[in-house]
Amino acid sequence: MAQCQLKNESREDEAMKVLLKCIHWISSENLPLSKFKSLINLLHDLEVPDISILKQNSMNCDSKFTASEMLDSLAQVAEDDLKDTLMK
Repeated sequence: MAQCQLKNESREDEAMKVLLKCIHWISSENLPLSKFKSLINLLHDLEVPDISILKQNSMNCDSKFTASEMLDSLAQVAEDDLKDTLMK
């Protein structure tokens, strides 16, 4: 049971990495966050590995709100890294 749970967590982690990469791409291309859901739907249609787990759980990972929260998190990490670099 523990091994199955670890495997599921790992698949969810990989799916979250895909979502973060999508957010990064959308922001670097200056696309509106409203396109996030259609991008995730495209990835599902193309059967991108590690993304199918998101359809199986109850999380709403393809909403504009989720995209905004993820973008804020990425911005905070980048800001923290920049502050650490400047402090050194």
